[in-house]
Amino acid sequence: SLHGLALVRNEMGQYEAALALARSALAIMEASPGDRRSDRASCLGTMAYALDGLGRRAEACRTYEDSLALRAGVWGPLHPSYANGLNNLAHVHFHAG
Repeated sequence: SLHGLALVRNEMGQYEAALALARSALAIMEASPGDRRSDRASCLGTMAYALDGLGRRAEACRTYEDSLALRAGVWGPLHPSYANGLNNLAHVHFHAG
């Protein structure tokens, strides 16, 4: 899947490619019927990771926050996926100073 490829590119440090793939995947998800909030939340997290890798920390924070809003709506704030998203956001803030 495009999102899976974006994850691989992130792991390889190819953040521009990862971001482009994740944006494409997100566009497809948003155009697809049905409740895809959990998939969109995951894809937004992948985009935020790439943005952070590119040093675009303000965008990364906003994207992580969008992902967290979806995660809270799907699973609630006590779910491990939500906690993981909070950890990722904290990581960006920590490195931003």
